[in-house]
Amino acid sequence: MVSYRVKAVYAASAVHSLKSKYNICRCFIGIADDGKNCHDNNVECSEQSCIFGGDVILKCHVDKKDCNVSRTEPDTRQWTGGQHYQLLVWKGGSKIAKYKMMTGNTSLDFDLLIRHFNESDLGCEYTCHCGFAVHTKTLSLERNKLISFPNITKTDTTAIASGKEIQIEVSLEKVNPVPNCTTLFKDEVIGEANVTKLNSYRYFTDVNVSFTFPLQDIGCSGSLKIVCSLLSHNITVYDENIQTCYDYDSSFHWHILLVTACSVLLLTLFCIVYIIKRRQRNKDSFFISKTTRRRLTY
Repeated sequence: MVSYRVKAVYAASAVHSLKSKYNICRCFIGIADDGKNCHDNNVECSEQSCIFGGDVILKCHVDKKDCNVSRTEPDTRQWTGGQHYQLLVWKGGSKIAKYKMMTGNTSLDFDLLIRHFNESDLGCEYTCHCGFAVHTKTLSLERNKLISFPNITKTDTTAIASGKEIQIEVSLEKVNPVPNCTTLFKDEVIGEANVTKLNSYRYFTDVNVSFTFPLQDIGCSGSLKIVCSLLSHNITVYDENIQTCYDYDSSFHWHILLVTACSVLLLTLFCIVYIIKRRQRNKDSFFISKTTRRRLTY
């Protein structure tokens, strides 16, 4: 009898700083863990999720009476399948770098490692062979059992003209599931970011993540992040250290300087006008006094 299951091994993406961990997708045929036969022709995940870009392991267990694996007998263990349904691995070797046999010398458990798991691996049949033991299943997983870390294609930060807020927009391509995103300022949660669906495909969705950051209400200097959750995984899609206080100070200083300059100018003009009028008054008084003395002399 044959027992066959799929296990996804998480491989951390170079783009995202995530902790390496294993995600296991299980399915049994032939003899399951509880000893009962399974007749489903499709591979299904358990509670854990498979990650696009990571590694997936298809696990096959055979009964000794169906497959005589020994050091004296020829090794007949092999896997066929994939997009073009071809021989993938045999006797522990493979001509295709994407696939690798994982097993012990005389083990009745022999696994197929699929590297860089992607959507083209889904919907394909895979067959494990060993002696009289032959079984085929289709690798078909529900969308809610799949994780796709997105490509961040666009990041736009726009300061509103009033200087009171910053509008942040991030475009994420080929993400699954649709993420829930949170905004943090100085590592403290300040609100939920808006997530808008743009395009939807069979296994992925393109989304736009946006958030309006109120500068005057929260702060104008510090680390600003947007973190999105994909099931049990968190990814940072925006991480910038904003420094807008200088702009505020500069604007304030310019206002103070302008007011001071206007005040000095007005005071100067007032003084000039006052001096001119005083001189004119003194000149008129001198002229009147001189005229009066001449009259008295005559």
